[in-house]
Amino acid sequence: MMSLYSVADGQFTLANRNLVINALPKVPRATEAELQWAADNYGRFNAMLGNGRFQAAQRYYNNAHYLFDDDAKIMLLWAGIEGLLGIEAELSRRIALHAAILFDGDRSEKAAHLAQIKKAYVIRSKVVHGTGVDRASLPEAYFFASRLLVGLLRKMVELGRVPEASELDQLAASVEVR
Repeated sequence: MMSLYSVADGQFTLANRNLVINALPKVPRATEAELQWAADNYGRFNAMLGNGRFQAAQRYYNNAHYLFDDDAKIMLLWAGIEGLLGIEAELSRRIALHAAILFDGDRSEKAAHLAQIKKAYVIRSKVVHGTGVDRASLPEAYFFASRLLVGLLRKMVELGRVPEASELDQLAASVEVR
């Protein structure tokens, strides 16, 4: 199901079904705030693992970091994002919109986040469809997709549920232009 791992004195070990793994470049130490968040949300996280979409997205996030090629990492992370958000049509716009709704911030921060996600999705599409991707942009695109997926997983743990796409569409449609 989930990889088992431990970190002690800078050493990283894990149980993984793959014979060859790409070691993480750096395993940062958790801050007190991060440890507190984990303690506060442990029960909700375990409950969320019963949700198929959440569980799949968590697995894709965990496994993506062990792949050797950034383009493969990007495809797996975006598969997790798309599945977690339940998006089946109008992918680019709806993913960006739904993710912006879920992230904290004021209107301008959400608008900036929306633009960043749409830009990152262009790279995802080039990777998936094999059309003219700038290989130098892949490490940053991988890092962005990784941050996006873990941020969405974190938000859903805090919510204690995975919102349906229709609920997020209703939230988006509830705004008025004046």
